[in-house]
Amino acid sequence: MALTHSTCEFYEFTKGNGIRHTLIAPYQPRSYGQADVFVETFQQCFKAEGSNSMKKSLARVLFSCRTTPNSVTGQTPAYF
Repeated sequence: MALTHSTCEFYEFTKGNGIRHTLIAPYQPRSYGQADVFVETFQQCFKAEGSNSMKKSLARVLFSCRTTPNSVTGQTPAYF
């Protein structure tokens, strides 16, 4: 499979930022539901932040997401 320029950029970006890119089966209710809930939660937090600076709001929301313990494991995403 040949990699396009944008594919290489994406791969380098994720690798350089320590992001693990995980693929999920399309329309699998469990995986799709988790992604959908995350997007909804992220949007609510971003709107509630209300800061004039988009960068500042994004930084605060992401910090909050990374430091909030998971209800099942009791660990924060930053722990892993």
